Amino acid sequence: MSIKTEINQNPQYFNVAIIGDRNVGKTTLIESFRNNQAKKPYSSGVTVDVKQIPFKNFTIRFYDFAGEQKDLEQIELIIKDIKIVCLAFDLSDLRTLEYVQKQLFRFEILKEKVVFIVGCKKDTINRKKEEASIYSAIQNLNLHKYNLYLTSSFNRDGQNELLEQICEQGRDSIITQNKSSSWFCGCFK
Repeated sequence: MSIKTEINQNPQYFNVAIIGDRNVGKTTLIESFRNNQAKKPYSSGVTVDVKQIPFKNFTIRFYDFAGEQKDLEQIELIIKDIKIVCLAFDLSDLRTLEYVQKQLFRFEILKEKVVFIVGCKKDTINRKKEEASIYSAIQNLNLHKYNLYLTSSFNRDGQNELLEQICEQGRDSIITQNKSSSWFCGCFK
């Protein structure tokens, strides 16, 4: 398993996993959180890419999983200590919602997590016509009990609300790194 990490100097952070099928917009979403704009084009290849985003007085560490995951035990090992998981799908391709549903069944551990279902590429759909079919598909796949956010990386539609909710859920799982680089968990509300 290949993991690429960037280091941030902020000693307080919490972790978020983002999982979804290939090319649904996971990395673009994270990049637009970080830079207030989407970065194009993106080429995948790293199994897990850890990206850090400074937010208020702490950092959010996103574990961005490549779309085609074969080593499921490694994924479970990484996400077992992560409280928040975003399962992403492409709003213009509702078949990617089936991938989200499959992940919920595949990973028993997700039942213990705060799960956000995140529809990416909102700017690519005919809003009124397709939003009805999106909500219908979510009902049919029994995903309606999860937190749902529809986002656009290019005009940031829906992103601030999603980021605020992620932070609200993550506040009680902030980890503090002390100067000797050992890690311990602190609970802050």
